Amino acid sequence: MTFIILTFLAYLCIFLFGMTMMKVGFRHLAGKFIEGIIEKLTKQPINGLIIGAIATMMLQSSSAVTVIAIGLTASGLLRFPNTVGIILGANIGTTATIEIASFHVGYIQYIFLVLGLLLMIHPIKKCFAVGACLFGIGCLFTSMHGFNQMAEPLFKLSSVQHILILSDQNYLIAILTGTLLSAVLQSSSATTLITMAFLNHGALSIGSAIAVTFGANIGTCVTAYIASLGNPWEAKWTAYTHFLFNVLGVILFYPFIDLLADITMKLSPSTEFQLAHSGVLFNLITALLALPFANVYGRWVENKQKTKHVIE
Repeated sequence: MTFIILTFLAYLCIFLFGMTMMKVGFRHLAGKFIEGIIEKLTKQPINGLIIGAIATMMLQSSSAVTVIAIGLTASGLLRFPNTVGIILGANIGTTATIEIASFHVGYIQYIFLVLGLLLMIHPIKKCFAVGACLFGIGCLFTSMHGFNQMAEPLFKLSSVQHILILSDQNYLIAILTGTLLSAVLQSSSATTLITMAFLNHGALSIGSAIAVTFGANIGTCVTAYIASLGNPWEAKWTAYTHFLFNVLGVILFYPFIDLLADITMKLSPSTEFQLAHSGVLFNLITALLALPFANVYGRWVENKQKTKHVIE
């Protein structure tokens, strides 16, 4: 049992390390550029959505993009209403990681690792950045392969089996499981990949797996909330909005989990792509539904805060 848990944790560390390497690489390549673009091109919610999605795909973290938005609002470079579109776009962009991990690349992962390592030891900074990205992608595929290998022995553990059975029987429990796991791991992508491994081995149905990923979207808001502590109200409301939209999205989609499962099963015979596609559809639809109200919501919060300051 100890060996199984330690091996699982090792693969989890490989995944998180790979995500970190990808962030480092992309930040070296376009970090300051992304911050500048976010600052200049987010006056309209649709622009913020597009920039948020692209930035998240590049930085491989919706939390990182939300934290950047919090930092810009805290410093006065970005008005709160302009952050709403960024948050919606970040939720869409984070699905790219899962789509990438759904591909079966065989031994190509080792090419990514070796080539990435060789470029990382090159003295040219751009080579290091590209190498970090490639090495991170290699770690991503390695961890996915590891999670798949560990799913069956993990399922044999009574405690894990009990949680999975409860999650498979009740979507609310599945959402709670995903929320807690994502909050602890500080990564909705890691939670989704672990869920994907259990789905592949029949430990979860596609509907229950989707419910877990819904919870993962909520749990990942913890990072943004922590980053907002001690900052002005604009930064705090950016974190609150991230949480609010994700919770409302889950509430909206909860009655349609089975329908979403049926749609994704028709889109692909692969369970990996079914779960990946469900995340894309969920985040895309919720973002498009919320987009028309982004400006109204942003101005309402601003007016609410101005009224509060006048009263005080």
